[in-house]
Amino acid sequence: MKLPLDYALRNLMRRPFRSAMTTFGLGVVIFAGTLMMGLSLGIYQRIDVTGEPQNLLLISKKGTNMMMSNLDEDEIISLAELPNIQYSVTGELLISSEVYDICYLSHAQIPSEPQSLYVRGVRSIGYEVHHDISVIKGRLPENPREIMVGRSAWVKLGVPESAMAIDSKLRIERDEWTICGIFSARGSVLESEVWCDLDELMEVRRRRTPSSVFIRFNDVAALKNSLPSFSETGVFSRYFKATPEKDYYRESAGAVYWIYGLSLLMSGAVVLVGLLIGVNTMYANIMNRRKEIATYQVMGFSRFDIFCTFLSESLMMTAIGGAIGLIGVSFADGFPLSTGQGAFFIMVDWRIIGIGILLITVMGVLGALLPIVNVLSRSALNNLRSA
Repeated sequence: MKLPLDYALRNLMRRPFRSAMTTFGLGVVIFAGTLMMGLSLGIYQRIDVTGEPQNLLLISKKGTNMMMSNLDEDEIISLAELPNIQYSVTGELLISSEVYDICYLSHAQIPSEPQSLYVRGVRSIGYEVHHDISVIKGRLPENPREIMVGRSAWVKLGVPESAMAIDSKLRIERDEWTICGIFSARGSVLESEVWCDLDELMEVRRRRTPSSVFIRFNDVAALKNSLPSFSETGVFSRYFKATPEKDYYRESAGAVYWIYGLSLLMSGAVVLVGLLIGVNTMYANIMNRRKEIATYQVMGFSRFDIFCTFLSESLMMTAIGGAIGLIGVSFADGFPLSTGQGAFFIMVDWRIIGIGILLITVMGVLGALLPIVNVLSRSALNNLRSA
């Protein structure tokens, strides 16, 4: 004798309220766990792609970051002596003097409080130094008071994405600027920035000198070979501090890494608690049916057949609840979050869905395995007495 395959489904329908509550609870657990993992992945992906391995960042010897730095043009000119610097298509060395600062911006057509955004001033050579920058709409700034905005800058500004259209006006430090282009940067935090002409930004911020320099080398090895020139015994050590661009952004994103670490910790906690809740729920559900299991034993059904039936029931319940949770978390894909370091987005891709399916399977198997093994290890008489 064997229990019919649809027995597990009929058992779920026979207890609709308990099944619904258990399924809903499992769905909430899967939703919360995968949501936190999606947040962790979104933060990690944003930071991981920020910075180009061939670019070297220079700030002043006394500077602490790109904003708190001042570099003299004569010192910058001397950098042309470095070997293996890449050339532009027009034959210029790819050395970009820049100003990087925080400015208060607001939308000229949408009443709102000014928000602090990172604004970068560059000359035309800067767009070749930063290869990751790609114009996706419009063009580069060419005329006075023109800016190019990253495709995630609307999150930091707190306006709808449609408000950052070409020819829209933004106020930067009380002056109106026109958006002439929108750029992407492979999903990095640079997409939260606003770019404009270097000399205009220096005028607005009342700066006399650039704050940083980016140098693009032929390859990563050439960059590493240049670093001794900026050490304590190097020829440029008196004026500059040098850091590979990727390393700089990773070091400066300490607050974001704190959020990333916290989200990972919370993800683990939610998943662990969810597993315990799910297993405990299924355990209680099966232990309360010891009399039913003892009846099947007396009727001659094998332990393996009984185990497979209850395992099927557990997997059905967790699958339904998990599907609800995964469908719910899919709507959070791309949800924007703003931090001091830039805009981030929750990511729900095949990796998150795969982890969710794995959790569903583990909860379903453990939820049936532990209690049913406990019950089936006893005789039918003992199960009838303890029921």
